[in-house]
Amino acid sequence: ESLRPFMAEVDRHTFYTQALLCRLKKTGGRIIEIPVNCHDCRTSKFNLLHEGFYRYSKLIHLWIKNFGD
Repeated sequence: ESLRPFMAEVDRHTFYTQALLCRLKKTGGRIIEIPVNCHDCRTSKFNLLHEGFYRYSKLIHLWIKNFGD
């Protein structure tokens, strides 16, 4: 129920979780952790350099959007 107002921020990329956590924290929403056990044997397509640049740029944008005033 707490996530419903922020569903428009969910996308196909990997940063939406951090954006949702930030918005919930800022609005006083309740955050809980749900443990998940996953066994994935697929070949990794993860690019560490690309993911690093992507996440840091999104974090900076999120910080400016929420705390830059």
